[in-house]
Amino acid sequence: MFVRTRLTLVLYLLIRLAVLLLLVSPLALSCITPSEPEEPPLAVLPLVLLPPYFGDETEIRDPFPQPERIWLKEESVEGWVAPIEGKLRFPVQIRENARLSFRLGSVPVSSDISIEAPELVVRVEYHPTFPLEVESGEEPPSPVIYELTQREILNSFHAWIAADISLEDFTPSGGELHFIVEGLEDVADSVKVFWGHPTVYHPRERRFRNVLLIGVDTLRADALSIYGGLPEVSPGLQAFSERSTVFDQARSQSSWTLPSFASMITGRLPSSIGATVYTGHLPERANTIGEKLRSYGYATETICTNPWLGNNQSGFEQGMDALWYRDDAEAQAAVHRAYDFITRSMSRDWFCFIHLIDPHAPFDPPRRILNELGDPSAEGPYRFSFNQIDDWKTLETPPPDNEIQQVLHLYNGEVLNVDTALKDLFEFLVVNGLDRNTLVIVASDHGEEFFDHGGFEHGHTLYDELVRMPLIIHGGDFPEGERIDSSVGNTDLFPTILEYADIDVPEGLPGIPLQQYISGDAPGNRFIFGEGNTRGTHKKFVVEWPYKCIMDYVLRQAVVYDLENDPGETIDIHEDNPELTYNLAEAIAGTMLPDQTAFHVWITISYSEEPKRFTGTLRIPGGIENVQDFLLTDDDHYTVDDNTITFDFSSRNDILGLYRHLLIVPADDSEILEVEVLIDGEVAPNRFFPYGNSTPEPSGSVTVEIDDFPLGPELPQALEGLPAACYIWGVRGYSQEYIAVEHDPITQEQLDALGYVQ
Repeated sequence: MFVRTRLTLVLYLLIRLAVLLLLVSPLALSCITPSEPEEPPLAVLPLVLLPPYFGDETEIRDPFPQPERIWLKEESVEGWVAPIEGKLRFPVQIRENARLSFRLGSVPVSSDISIEAPELVVRVEYHPTFPLEVESGEEPPSPVIYELTQREILNSFHAWIAADISLEDFTPSGGELHFIVEGLEDVADSVKVFWGHPTVYHPRERRFRNVLLIGVDTLRADALSIYGGLPEVSPGLQAFSERSTVFDQARSQSSWTLPSFASMITGRLPSSIGATVYTGHLPERANTIGEKLRSYGYATETICTNPWLGNNQSGFEQGMDALWYRDDAEAQAAVHRAYDFITRSMSRDWFCFIHLIDPHAPFDPPRRILNELGDPSAEGPYRFSFNQIDDWKTLETPPPDNEIQQVLHLYNGEVLNVDTALKDLFEFLVVNGLDRNTLVIVASDHGEEFFDHGGFEHGHTLYDELVRMPLIIHGGDFPEGERIDSSVGNTDLFPTILEYADIDVPEGLPGIPLQQYISGDAPGNRFIFGEGNTRGTHKKFVVEWPYKCIMDYVLRQAVVYDLENDPGETIDIHEDNPELTYNLAEAIAGTMLPDQTAFHVWITISYSEEPKRFTGTLRIPGGIENVQDFLLTDDDHYTVDDNTITFDFSSRNDILGLYRHLLIVPADDSEILEVEVLIDGEVAPNRFFPYGNSTPEPSGSVTVEIDDFPLGPELPQALEGLPAACYIWGVRGYSQEYIAVEHDPITQEQLDALGYVQ
């Protein structure tokens, strides 16, 4: 006979709803309404936030389309394609010391770029609504404030030109700014011209509140001497930390890049904004720190070197005047780009998010850095570089210790390269007098495992070698030489930046301004949450210092560690601490469960065969409420007709992700999904898995119910050697009334097998 406890009930819910919790869902959107940006202050007017017009004064003032992201070389800027006829016109108010900044870009449309007369001329004019008052005998200022010739345009193809112009001659007045390209109608087949992010701003006398957010990819905390690493690996950050505040127990919200950085810049958990492996991007509904600061007049730029942030569908461009991305850039190149942005923005408040990818595998540090670091202590095959990532990720037993040590040495070399570049960046701030009015945050998205728990790289577990991060903050109210040992997270950085900028912090965020730890106003022991991985079984964690609980939904296990006495997470104490385990599980259940029911269809890709075509129908007799798709290409199609979805997907492997994914929300009380699937027009017995696990359905046709998926599947991995396949699973959503349900016999037996009953 079993004794049912509250713990078993909570764990039952966690396990039963595992997939929905880990899926992202756009479903969480229903319970989160991002606060609307407040009106921008009068001191700054980003014109991309206004609807412009085009045409001459005598023409009808038709609204021009909304701004779009325009890529030239490695830089994406928000703006407009110059209209072939007419001009862009913006109503503006010019105050004392006003300035106009904008970008100008151009590209050839064809190989024939010889441009005949008339001459192509780019010009910006300001036209006051009323004539300006001028001293007797003086000529009124020319309306032309910027002009570029045809030759200058041709010499700047594929690159953005930055302009910053004084409007002092027109102070004070109201009128219109006109952005004009003359002669464009005659050469439209040869050239396109772009206007990028025009902004009118007014330098102020008060001190600036700049923000420099530095995210170092794959930097585990203990790689730095501040946290016990080798002194020679991070001398620059060691010196920087001595004049900053160091947080000893900071954790990221995931063990891989996309969700972790998404939490950092939105202040929310990854699943609550849909930034997970299932979406592959940061959805537009997210409210980023860039959007918030730009609405208050900040110049904003992201500088990144990781495709999860820099691809043109990443979502990380939201709120950023420009996004600069180079996947092959070392830390020095990214830092020099930061110099350029900061130099151009010194007369404004600015926000720069700089991402450095160097410590991410493969490890190939500059030879000069290895010479500076010294020879590794052990010989091995990886003296100067390491690129056997996939081989090491699939090892059943760790490689020889000398090889691990040599790869770790190369990793340390990459960290030292970042440290050297950041030292230069910190000196740049000091030399330019910016260290006194800039909040500088150094953080990481995740760490790296070198077989600490039997694995390699990241994204597969939530142990501290992957989720404990360095966090160093300089400026604002953060004192020199302070160390904070309270648990904090990446989600705290969003409210911390807002607090520094004197902007109200929205309610409902999981994080708090870290200034509260300095003032003594921070709450007591907090829950710090994290979730999600790209390989291995799916997990979430919670830390309530000094205890940490990791829930594995597929292996059906929960482990608890005492981080203070067991920082290496080697001794699971959950069996001896049932009440503690219950409290931590309850925290996960109360914070990280969305509340809608859904079916999921997943078409995996394959690296070991020619692409296959997956066609079929998905029918919910009770009706379909909503369908969301993720990671589809132009070669993938589906239609929704009443209660039936017809799909035609390819398993081509040229997408950023490992699958195509349909998330289907049934109408209320609809619990059955009828499925028929063909692969290349035929039934394929070993490519259709509709039961939420690795059991195939050879007939290619099946009816499944939500309750057929009580525990959640071990989700497929598109690794080399596995064929492309169609997987289906469903999850019943969570709601408060379900907490009190009695366990059915099957679930009771499953909980018994998990060891969570007494």
